[in-house]
Amino acid sequence: MREYVTSASHTGLRPAAPDALVGPWTGERGPAAFDRQLAQADQRHTDDIQPLYPTIGLPVTVCRGTEDTWIPFAKGRQLAVLIPGARLRPVPDAGHLLPLDAPARPASEVLAFLTS
Repeated sequence: MREYVTSASHTGLRPAAPDALVGPWTGERGPAAFDRQLAQADQRHTDDIQPLYPTIGLPVTVCRGTEDTWIPFAKGRQLAVLIPGARLRPVPDAGHLLPLDAPARPASEVLAFLTS
């Protein structure tokens, strides 16, 4: 599980991060929880709701790591195109674990979004 979680980072995780991230999947109920998590990673779940994206009437900012190997950056671009008025904010040199790879950037984007 540690190797699986670590693969989501582009820059590499701090030593304690993998343990914290896999914590919910350890212990007696952990393996079943991990299996449920993997089952949710099915593209059909996204495909089922994608036709609703154009009906979103709220301001949206899509902040995505450009080096995400789990969900390619192109998917973030597609999401931003489908949501009316959405802004895409690419984060260079960050992967799927964006808040861990580049913590200042999503924080600044959220602040800018909330104050705009």
